[in-house]
Amino acid sequence: MNKFSDKSVLSFWKHFALMGAVALLAACGDDASSVKPDDDDPGLESSSSSDTPQSSSSRGDGGSEAAVTSSSSAESSSSGQSSSSVTPQSSSSKGDGGSEAAMTSSSSVDEALSSSSAPVKEFPLDSFTKDSFKNPDIDYQTMTDERDGHVYRIVTVGTGDSAMTWMAENLNFSENTTDSALAINLKSQTSCPFEKAESCDVLGRLYTWTAAMNISEGYKDSIPSAHKVVPIRNHRGVCPAGWHVPAMSEYLSLYNRIEEKLGLSKQGIALKSKAGWDDSLSAGNDIFGLSFVPGEAVQNGFLGYVWLADVDYARTNSTTRIVLETNANHTFFNGGLADWNAYVRCVKDKDVVTGKFKDSRDGKYYKYAYIGNTRWMAENLNYGNDSLGKCSWDDDENCSENGRYYTYEESRTVCPDGWRLPTENDFSELIENVGGSANAAVYLRSTEWKGDLPGINAYGFSAKPTGSFHWGKTTDNFGRVEPQLGFSSESFDMWLGSMNGMYMVTILDWSNSSYNVMGALTFNIDGVNESPLIPVRCIMKL
Repeated sequence: MNKFSDKSVLSFWKHFALMGAVALLAACGDDASSVKPDDDDPGLESSSSSDTPQSSSSRGDGGSEAAVTSSSSAESSSSGQSSSSVTPQSSSSKGDGGSEAAMTSSSSVDEALSSSSAPVKEFPLDSFTKDSFKNPDIDYQTMTDERDGHVYRIVTVGTGDSAMTWMAENLNFSENTTDSALAINLKSQTSCPFEKAESCDVLGRLYTWTAAMNISEGYKDSIPSAHKVVPIRNHRGVCPAGWHVPAMSEYLSLYNRIEEKLGLSKQGIALKSKAGWDDSLSAGNDIFGLSFVPGEAVQNGFLGYVWLADVDYARTNSTTRIVLETNANHTFFNGGLADWNAYVRCVKDKDVVTGKFKDSRDGKYYKYAYIGNTRWMAENLNYGNDSLGKCSWDDDENCSENGRYYTYEESRTVCPDGWRLPTENDFSELIENVGGSANAAVYLRSTEWKGDLPGINAYGFSAKPTGSFHWGKTTDNFGRVEPQLGFSSESFDMWLGSMNGMYMVTILDWSNSSYNVMGALTFNIDGVNESPLIPVRCIMKL
């Protein structure tokens, strides 16, 4: 992900001060599994994508439910803040993966956990080493953080395009780093669990949300007026290069796998380590070997918090974290403040497989990206001449930069050999392959878009704000009506191939999810129906 020293990224974050959190609660289950991802096609170029997730509630790929909660005040892990109650509410929307979660607004469970008059339990740190928490039934791999030499267990969950590689232990990267940008954002923003310095080497390190995301502490106070949840996909934050802070949708995909094995409400127990939790109440079974560990002691047991990358506009200073609790077996997303403490789990960036091909007609090269089972052109077609296609503002340099604009009739025959226009079904498949409608626009847009929600080009599709031409009418000084070509550059448009009429796709610039498939209207100029001029993206179906 882009470093936050970059001015454009800093500007982006001025609009995202509020975050949310995830709470995992736990019970029992069964078997463990770990599957390695498929090998990439060796003939392709591979580059890391830049990710992140999910508004309100989200669909994953298996249909499991998770209760999603937010609170503007909840108890901090290892800092003792208390929470206030809020009236529950729920809503639902689609995101990656296919599982459904109810999004509720409520107080944190921390208050209930801390309400007992029993003494706070003491975590027996001396009884454990880092390796005490690994699952002996899992075939782990390892990765080394080149910044400090720390070696972490990693495990892959799922297969094919849905596979995700996770750190199987919490990050332990300290502020004593030679990376000056990281050092600034980590200074006084990390701590060790249970207020014991030696616990960082056993359990991992606690971070504030701004430290986890590697952004200035001041951004948590920049409260925007809009109310929306914005997922941040493949945001590196404090993670090593090639890894990122996971978003809500990535946890929901993980929950789908848990549902397949254990059932709807056992996400928490499936993620907790077998060791370290109170066995008499509800120890974890750690079916994937992710081994989530405690981070705070309360009267009724232990809690563990893990940050998410999602940003919540709606709640003042609210962040997103996942919570594991001693005596429960379901999961929920729970709000916390940006300066509270939680663990960080990193997820490996998925490779965006890209390449180039040559158009044999004129020798031009075009970038493409594999998304799902389709090879999509990653730039607009620029094939034509004075009688085929048009450059914006009749400037040939614009054709080189943005491609040509074609009538509908031209678009149906202009693709190179072996390529064709995408249909409505192809576009629907594209949306599903980038995680669903909730975030499609921001994932597909290139990074040069203006406004509060610049694109992050997560899959290499590179939808630029090239717009389209539409015919209209103007009246000159002599009262004559003449045709005029109007140009819009606040959207990405492309033709779709259809037997039922002229259809186009429009991706707008003001939302993370806004796009439309619509009929392309003709305009009657002097008795002739004129087609709009729209760019072309071609596909090759595998």
